[in-house]
Amino acid sequence: MALFAHSRQAAAWSRWAVTRYFLVRGAVLIAIKLLIVDRAWDLAPGGWGIQIHLGVLFALGAGMLLGSLLL
Repeated sequence: MALFAHSRQAAAWSRWAVTRYFLVRGAVLIAIKLLIVDRAWDLAPGGWGIQIHLGVLFALGAGMLLGSLLL
């Protein structure tokens, strides 16, 4: 994230544009996890019974959300 932010600021992106990019990307990853991946678990025979499972995509999205505040 730091390398991306540095390269975009060198390409004349504002700090807000870089922060907004990471906020949107993190929110999209969390939305994909909750709306698509968790629903896919329900397609298993007999169902898995998992309502909300915090996995890799959620962790990556949350990391981007938190990291965007620290840039």
